[in-house]
Amino acid sequence: QATVIQAGSLLRTRIAAQRPTRITPSRGRNTMGETSDVADPAAVPTFQLSELTRAHVTVALSGDGGDEAFAGYRRYRQLALTRAGEALPGRRALAAALAALAGGTEGRAPLPRAARLARRLALSPPARYADLMRHLSDADRARVYGPALAPLLERDRALAHVEREWAAHGRLGWLRRAAAVDWRTYLPDDLLPKVDLTSMAVGLEVRSPLLDQELLAWCARLPERLLRGREDKPLLRAAVAPWLPREVLARPKHGFAVPIGRWLRGPLRGFCEDVLLDRATRERGLLDPAGIEALLREHAQGRDRSLQLWTLLMLELWLRTCADHPAERVLGLAS
Repeated sequence: QATVIQAGSLLRTRIAAQRPTRITPSRGRNTMGETSDVADPAAVPTFQLSELTRAHVTVALSGDGGDEAFAGYRRYRQLALTRAGEALPGRRALAAALAALAGGTEGRAPLPRAARLARRLALSPPARYADLMRHLSDADRARVYGPALAPLLERDRALAHVEREWAAHGRLGWLRRAAAVDWRTYLPDDLLPKVDLTSMAVGLEVRSPLLDQELLAWCARLPERLLRGREDKPLLRAAVAPWLPREVLARPKHGFAVPIGRWLRGPLRGFCEDVLLDRATRERGLLDPAGIEALLREHAQGRDRSLQLWTLLMLELWLRTCADHPAERVLGLAS
């Protein structure tokens, strides 16, 4: 409560004075070396926010864990709603027909989105949730994996760990179950490393009060009905309403999205092509040049392949930073 009151008073004085900060393509490119450890595009604005924050303080608080504790992600409710579709006959045939009509399932246009939904309805519930979290589909992996990675297609299932966590929480309702999966996968594998890496790169320590053990244990005992509402995290909003300013409390959920789709068709297109198709990348043998060229071409023609390209771009940049150089250079110890 004391933390919320203090934060609320600071917000009241700073919101009016806060100037918008633009994240430009050149800025995004310049921070890639600091953010290539994670393939999450949100690492770019997280790094920039850490820089801005570090100009004023050395320790900051984050809201990580809030969506998992209070079931704030929209995908939790969307997944629960798909249970009604399990009774539909011919789900696989519908998925195949829509995918053929849309020319695939990638992109944000209505037809590819419908095809993607139909494809997920044809999956088992754990595979359906795992599919929500992936950047590269099995078909994408088969197309872009080079000779060094191709054996993994038969040996490993990329999202098997997500499906195992789903099976391990079978006593929970679907809303809670999805959140429990994120506790064991998405939060420790993406969100927390992303914030830790980007903040510590500028000397900022970030703490997460919503990951308090007692708070999480209390949240885990809440009836699921208290986590549902028209707005995300209705219980948390109600709890902090006496202390937070209205302009903060009424804001809808807003992620750290950056327009990587537009960047990769425009100012960063050449950079992406140069990195993913140059000699060093080809000789590494991890990626298939023909598959990469197909992704680049599809994205340039209007299909949204930004997440796939960004993931592969971060992989190659990370390899160049951390695998291609001696440890002394990586640690900054070279004379």
